[in-house]
Amino acid sequence: QTAVLLEFNQSVDLSTLDEWMSCLGVTGPPITQKGVLGSSVPIPPSPCGETPAQPACFGEAQGDVYSIIAGAPGLDQLYVLVSDQSELVVLPDIIDRLRSGALTDGRRPDVVSLSFAECMPAWSDQAVQDTEQALQELAEAGTWFFKAAGDSGPSDCSHHPLCDPSLAGPDMGYPAASSWV
Repeated sequence: QTAVLLEFNQSVDLSTLDEWMSCLGVTGPPITQKGVLGSSVPIPPSPCGETPAQPACFGEAQGDVYSIIAGAPGLDQLYVLVSDQSELVVLPDIIDRLRSGALTDGRRPDVVSLSFAECMPAWSDQAVQDTEQALQELAEAGTWFFKAAGDSGPSDCSHHPLCDPSLAGPDMGYPAASSWV
């Protein structure tokens, strides 16, 4: 099984990950971390308050890799794909490249996980349409795509001290709201 973690504006500190696995006596799959679409790693977590629309100020990427290693101990390969571009713009392209195996050494992943993304109101109709098409094609190719619903589920985009206060209402994060996710 091959898994992919998609990370936007953060990367995983692999030395801290090694310490964590050693401390807990956990082994993990081989991990390939790389920047995609011109991005480079490492990208450190942003300090709290510097980017209010992006509340991943406590190392969301680091938590993602801990969770997948602990929750899926039989993985053969884990890719951490990092972009410093907005998912609102590049997500369909990344999904298409995952489907073809272009970002994962020719292997189409079995599972893709994205824990953090923008609230639905931030997405243009065209961006949603492009992403829906890419997600459908990925699902039809046999890859599962998971997206966390957010810290507050379907009301994740309601006023929250770490979220953009202009995003109020019962809108979910996207692509969590997609029927292909």
